[in-house]
Amino acid sequence: MKKIVICSIGFLIAGISFGAERAPSTMTLPSAYFLLNKYPDNYHALVKVHQHFEDLAMPHMAGIAGDYLTLLYPYTDLSATNLVKMTEREPFTPTQEVSQKLIDRAVNLNDTEELLQLEVETLKRIEKEADDPNWLVLLAQNLNAREEYSRAAMVLRRITLTQPGQWDHVKNYLFILEKCELYNAGIKEVARLNRYHDEEDLFRRFAMVFARESQRFEQGIALGSNWSVRFPKDPEAWIFLGEMKFAKHELREAYTAYARASQLPGKDPEVYFQLSRISYQLNEHHEAAAWLKRYREKVGADNFIKKLLESEMAGNMEFLDLLK
Repeated sequence: MKKIVICSIGFLIAGISFGAERAPSTMTLPSAYFLLNKYPDNYHALVKVHQHFEDLAMPHMAGIAGDYLTLLYPYTDLSATNLVKMTEREPFTPTQEVSQKLIDRAVNLNDTEELLQLEVETLKRIEKEADDPNWLVLLAQNLNAREEYSRAAMVLRRITLTQPGQWDHVKNYLFILEKCELYNAGIKEVARLNRYHDEEDLFRRFAMVFARESQRFEQGIALGSNWSVRFPKDPEAWIFLGEMKFAKHELREAYTAYARASQLPGKDPEVYFQLSRISYQLNEHHEAAAWLKRYREKVGADNFIKKLLESEMAGNMEFLDLLK
């Protein structure tokens, strides 16, 4: 069987050469796909097909073989140069899989020079094909691999301006903003993108982090108010709204939000502790004690004592007597 395969491959390459001598211009794109699909997992056959088309100055067909090599054998010398050759073919847009494997290869080999060369080629294509977001994605992946996070964030923002509904791009953009601790920019961006992605739990988590760290509590309240209306059965929406209201010292509104969260399944027991703190600050000590008792039931005595000692309630002996 092995001999048959080898002979078949030999016949394939010989057939290509024979056809090339007679009429190379008759080779079509479908025929190239046929040849490559027939032996897609044989490295040596693909190399020969790739070289044959290059020798005939047929870059499109050589490129198809090169793309297969890049996908199937991403750590070979031939594959390493493929992106540069891709950029010389018109028109061509690499798939995300090809782009990612090229970057992964350079990262695994710690080849910063290759990544820089890929960036140069990618920038050339962005200049020629400004409307194609795939090149911007490729550039962002490259910059991220070199830990140039601020530049990667700028590139991804450009994508989110033209494709705000694409969650994968938005997610990567917000992740980099968090990684760079760009919290002020982050809270502005989640406000811009909220109507597209507020159903994503991860999106709301990003928003909560940005609001807390930037201390942009007004924007946090706006987001939390929207979420509590859109997702009234989500305790996290009410908890976030309560947190933002508490940070603004709007205690009655904060209490109302936390109380709503306390009535929903799946809430964090910390809700009870927050309700006790707010009640205490409102001088409603009996109610604060009642919430603390519920908190103690949920988390156990050790965690309860530790939390209580860190709070403003720990120094009030008269209040602590209510917990007996």
